[in-house]
Amino acid sequence: MKTYSENPNTEKVLDHLATLYELSLAIGTSFDLESNCKTFFKALISRRNLNLCAIYLHNDHIIYETEDEQDNSFRCIYSTPEVCPKSAVLPLTSQLANELSETGMISRLLSDTPELDGIARGVSDNGKGIVSLFSLDDFGFVMLVNQVRQKIYEDWELNMMRRLMEKFSNSVQACLDHSRLLNESTRRLALQERLARTERLESLGLLAGGVAHDLNNILGPLVAYPEMMREDLPVNSPIRSDLMRIEESAIQASRIIKDLLTLARYGKSDLQIISIAEATERFLQAPAFLNLCARQPQIRFQQRLESAGKAMGTDSHIMRILLNLITNAFEAFEEQGAVNLILQQVHLTESQQGYDLIPAGSYQVLRVSDNAGGIAEAALPRIFEPFYSTKELGRSGTGLGLAVVYGLVKEMGGYCDVETSSEGTSFSVFLPNA
Repeated sequence: MKTYSENPNTEKVLDHLATLYELSLAIGTSFDLESNCKTFFKALISRRNLNLCAIYLHNDHIIYETEDEQDNSFRCIYSTPEVCPKSAVLPLTSQLANELSETGMISRLLSDTPELDGIARGVSDNGKGIVSLFSLDDFGFVMLVNQVRQKIYEDWELNMMRRLMEKFSNSVQACLDHSRLLNESTRRLALQERLARTERLESLGLLAGGVAHDLNNILGPLVAYPEMMREDLPVNSPIRSDLMRIEESAIQASRIIKDLLTLARYGKSDLQIISIAEATERFLQAPAFLNLCARQPQIRFQQRLESAGKAMGTDSHIMRILLNLITNAFEAFEEQGAVNLILQQVHLTESQQGYDLIPAGSYQVLRVSDNAGGIAEAALPRIFEPFYSTKELGRSGTGLGLAVVYGLVKEMGGYCDVETSSEGTSFSVFLPNA
């Protein structure tokens, strides 16, 4: 009877155990799945003379932004070296996948695995070597390719590797759980912020509705009396200029009240089907826009209306949205610059994450962009909040312009997005096709 020490495989087993122990130290190095796989796979390749390590997950365990990409298959999410393209698919109906679910591990000659053409064979010019698959419980598997070795692993080697893969499986599961938890926490925080933003707008609306009537009564005489008094004063009277400043301040205050009332009336307008292009053309001929261009002639303005589509809204909605966005763009410049207005028809095949989450669908998109310095990243989450402004106090408005834009766009059933960099800023309004 042979003792353990007399077994011809004893040296191999001991060497294998020592290698597996070293490899086990490379497992669970990070809660990031890609970083975890990178460390573990590099250790595998260096210690086991492998040419490729890849991990495939079932689509049920891959987090997608939409459900459109999901199907009943395994998908490569990481490989070392990166010769196995991410998103490479192995159908769940394949014979290997079915066998793997039953046995937990498979070792085959490369020449006997035609199902892996284009995946494992990409690392072997002559098609020789072996490929081994190890199940990661119910959520995926690891594929190993050894181009040098000509014989498949023995059962004892596969069983020892399988125990190592069970540890790796736990590590992968922890990474997936962490990713889902992080994803869910991020989603909940975004929803809480959206709810808080809505509550702030509602509170401001209640405030505006409660004080607007009294403020209008107070402002009425401040607008009318200075003009009446100027009629009774000599042309060269020194107080005429003071009366004009009082009147201008009262008119500016009335504009602020008008913005507050716009927020207060959110959801109460009578919408109808309108042509966005025609409403935009009328805005471009309006005195408010022409006066804006006249005040800053050094800024070059260009427009391109590429769509004749329609959406739910009113001319007033479009004019207020464009005036606020374009005024905001003009005020971003100290000297010369360029502002562009584009109207396009856009079809999204899947949801797009912008400032808002924009669902798939067809939209009329109004885009106002400038080539001034961009917006600070820290300011972006609050850019549409009432009274929030990054501009110098007293230089321009009260911080209601973009809040009014956001409220009007929401009233039209649309979505907002903003992109910014050192080369400029672009505000986009997505209005669903009527």
